[in-house]
Amino acid sequence: MISFLPVFAFSLAAGLPQAAPPQSQSQSSPQSTSPEPAPVYGPSHIQSDSLHLSFDLPDGIQFRKDLTDATNKKFDKKSPTGAPCTLLETIAFNPKILNRIYFYHFNGDCIEGGVTQERLRSVAAKGLTGILHASGKESMTSPLDFDMAAHPAAVMSGNVFSEANHGVLFGEMACAAVAKDIACWTFVSSTLSKTSRLAAMPVQFDGQPPAPIIPADISDLVALPTLTFHDDQRHIEFTYPGTFANAQPRAAGLIAKKAEQAPDNQKAAIECMKILLSADEITDTDRSNILIYRFDTTCDKIEVTSSTLGNVAKGMIKGIKQLSHSKISKPVPYKLAGHDAVLIDGTFQLKDKPEASMLDACVIVSGDILCWQLSSSSVDRAHKLAASPISFDSQLGVPLIPASLLPKPK
Repeated sequence: MISFLPVFAFSLAAGLPQAAPPQSQSQSSPQSTSPEPAPVYGPSHIQSDSLHLSFDLPDGIQFRKDLTDATNKKFDKKSPTGAPCTLLETIAFNPKILNRIYFYHFNGDCIEGGVTQERLRSVAAKGLTGILHASGKESMTSPLDFDMAAHPAAVMSGNVFSEANHGVLFGEMACAAVAKDIACWTFVSSTLSKTSRLAAMPVQFDGQPPAPIIPADISDLVALPTLTFHDDQRHIEFTYPGTFANAQPRAAGLIAKKAEQAPDNQKAAIECMKILLSADEITDTDRSNILIYRFDTTCDKIEVTSSTLGNVAKGMIKGIKQLSHSKISKPVPYKLAGHDAVLIDGTFQLKDKPEASMLDACVIVSGDILCWQLSSSSVDRAHKLAASPISFDSQLGVPLIPASLLPKPK
């Protein structure tokens, strides 16, 4: 029998991460022996005379003047008049929760060809990509044009799994033309909705009525609609919501650790498994994970027979039973686009956490066993993920798990 026990034990726990407080940029390194200087804070009302605009920071978000000044020392490029080409006017964040705001001023004297809509898109795209890439492998949208209080503007959205923060970071960046210059704001938080709320904070240009930096409807339009997992070797495409962020590096590290700790009779099975996708979604209320992995049957010299999927299901059940307060259905065989597949539905509860839903579907394709594990703190969310389309050999997509196989809501 194939034993999936070690992998399921780690993957289910990994599917419901708890976002840790952001690491302060002023923390000293382990090697440092001198005390860190006290933080220097600026006003909550931000006034840019050069850009003729002002805005107020949301409650709880503090302007770190010391970090802003330190960052600006790294920008050494000057305009012909000697003014900085790039000026970070504000770094601000909440020291208790992950909410960050960056406010930039790009000098038009340094912008070759002037401020065009294409330039606004480019600055927003490169700026947000660089910020998110510092935390991991980013997923980005295409830029979207809009008007910010009658100023031409462009907005960009994206997300990334941050190992340092133990969760997903969502970001939006908007850049607006202000005369010959560019003003840009970047908003980063731990959920998509929190980021959108930050981005909707009002800005006032030239004494005009305040207007949202990024209106809520624009945030909705620019959010990642869907992402697609491609398996070119087996000609599979799986489409899932764009609110998920890549968490594969963490999952790969966990499975490597499990392989080191596993008894000898389980090491081979773990080493024959390859994670193809691990993606996390964290909203205000729900936490969800999609895990796709492949088991190479030739690696462990397992002969694929009519009973293989049944053995897979038994191994899955053994792994799930290790989790506290788990409830598991009987394996349900079904056809997935003509391929033999098996489904297991269950719930589990980690320590001090609410009950979570889990769906596991495995299919045999080209002699390999491919499995999808969908876990969420919301049963409804898990069922919606089950409807995500999968296509084989460029055929029309079908739901990963047919709705008829899912338990009816209580």
